[in-house]
Amino acid sequence: PRLAAKYADEFNMPFASVEDSAAGFTRVREACESAGRYPSSMTFSVVAVSFCGKDDASFRRRAEAIGREPGELREHGLAGSPAEVAARIAEYAEVGAERVYLQILDLGDLDHLELIAAEVAPQCLSGGWKPTPPDPPPSCGARRWYRPAGRPSGPPRPGDPRSSLALAAGATVGCRGGR
Repeated sequence: PRLAAKYADEFNMPFASVEDSAAGFTRVREACESAGRYPSSMTFSVVAVSFCGKDDASFRRRAEAIGREPGELREHGLAGSPAEVAARIAEYAEVGAERVYLQILDLGDLDHLELIAAEVAPQCLSGGWKPTPPDPPPSCGARRWYRPAGRPSGPPRPGDPRSSLALAAGATVGCRGGR
């Protein structure tokens, strides 16, 4: 935590539970305060394996295709139906995650990316999250449109295709909390 408080712009809890992420964020916030830094100057994020199916059968088929157990994915990742994935993202937001990176394991399953873009992202957006393309911006023309202090702004309007473009542009996608 002290190193993050001194040097980092972002603190990430990789593949951690909601509870462990909350504890990690608290430790870093306390370290920021001890170092004389505003905790709000730090971006807090998580990364999790993300696996989604339109229904339980398609979720199970996707899990089997990569040799993972559906129950394990649901317990330790952002997994299940689009509503379940969005609800888990909301849990991370409640404990302070401002950005969530989705690790997609089957890069050949483009229908999976489309499902996330079409059904998970809108639920995140309606919850106050703003889409954030990966750093650096992908060569497909997407650009940064989150707005931490001193950085470019200009979030898309509802229905703007850039929302889906950021999700479909790469295997790691971030959402910046709107709080």
